[in-house]
Amino acid sequence: MTDTTDTTDTTDTIDTLEPEGPPVFEKPLLRGWLHLLFFLGSIPAGIVIVLRAEGERSHLATAVYAFGCCALFGVSAAYHVFRWSPAARLRMQRADHATIFVMIAGSYTPLCLLALRGSRGVLLLILAWVGAATGVTLVLTGVSQRRRALGSTAYIALGWLIVAFTPSLIDRLTTPDLILVAAGGLAYTIGAIVFATHWPNPSPRFFGYHEIWHAFVGAAAICHYVAITGVVRAA
Repeated sequence: MTDTTDTTDTTDTIDTLEPEGPPVFEKPLLRGWLHLLFFLGSIPAGIVIVLRAEGERSHLATAVYAFGCCALFGVSAAYHVFRWSPAARLRMQRADHATIFVMIAGSYTPLCLLALRGSRGVLLLILAWVGAATGVTLVLTGVSQRRRALGSTAYIALGWLIVAFTPSLIDRLTTPDLILVAAGGLAYTIGAIVFATHWPNPSPRFFGYHEIWHAFVGAAAICHYVAITGVVRAA
């Protein structure tokens, strides 16, 4: 039986018809602009945190982290702000969803290499990047787009993998940094639930559920940036 599942995300767009031609999907007016601002901010923020690092280990960890942040916000902004052909739209959508996994694993990297260290740090780092690679595979093969709940669950599961290492984190992180890491994870989780359920959706024409998801991602990124800055300073 032919699979007729539509893998593009048009659930929160407005379908209009031009006089001659295919349907045109109008995005909410604020779609992507928030992440564009975060992308522009992530570049200098990434440079600053790398420059603050001392030693090859810290430089590597912060560079990976900075790349993950820039990749997520840059790809998201490009995908959501600009118009794409149907084929290019699908490719950009998959890249957008894939970079979420890259950012999550990138955020783990400084915590593993600079805070946990040792065998526990190596184990968590391996689990994080294997999980991210698995998530990227689900996205690029189209599995997560056909089953949206699976994609959101994968984001949440990878993000909360760190809970298994809580005792080690308590020993290595300051209380403020620990709270910020947890707050960032909570923000990601709430955002992923909003994204999966399409609720709340206050203004589909201007600021809908997708924009709320983007706002939570941005809030989580800020929490983790401040926490990781503290980790780098203490390393």
